[in-house]
Amino acid sequence: MNGKLNAVLTYFGLGAFLGFLVVFFGYAPSRDYLSYSILLGAAVGVALGLYLGRTEFSVAPAASLMGVVFTAVLILSWAYGGGVKSLDYIFAFLALVVAFVTKPTDLSDAILGFSNYVGGFAAALLLFRGFEPFQEAEGGLFSVIKGSGRIALFLVSGALMRWGFERFGGVPKDNV
Repeated sequence: MNGKLNAVLTYFGLGAFLGFLVVFFGYAPSRDYLSYSILLGAAVGVALGLYLGRTEFSVAPAASLMGVVFTAVLILSWAYGGGVKSLDYIFAFLALVVAFVTKPTDLSDAILGFSNYVGGFAAALLLFRGFEPFQEAEGGLFSVIKGSGRIALFLVSGALMRWGFERFGGVPKDNV
């Protein structure tokens, strides 16, 4: 990916994640407006990415993109199809492969992948907030949250495995 696009996607996911933390720790029904801090954090992240320019991250921008796209597809599958039971497992395996193949630049890139996936997930979930077909799907929200948690864990596992193999020289031949 292009260095400027990497920066925008990385800071988008990080800003949305920080907005998600604000909502998670400070939300109350009387402060419903607080949920928009996710979009505010994402917008500030995009502006920061445009201002700062290139970053050397590789997994974090892909995680932001996967967080938005995978969550949107999971929501739409629950809204219109009653939920495809194995779709989150397919996405989890795909996230593991993508994180392993994109080769994290360092440990911070591997760990940032988790927070950026959660940021993309939170932004997509907020965008589908008033989507009635999804609101009417029984068990849909819990399944999307559970599936996205699984995908995020697989993503960070793949990134950490690749970083570990690169850092420590792989698996010795006599232990295989």
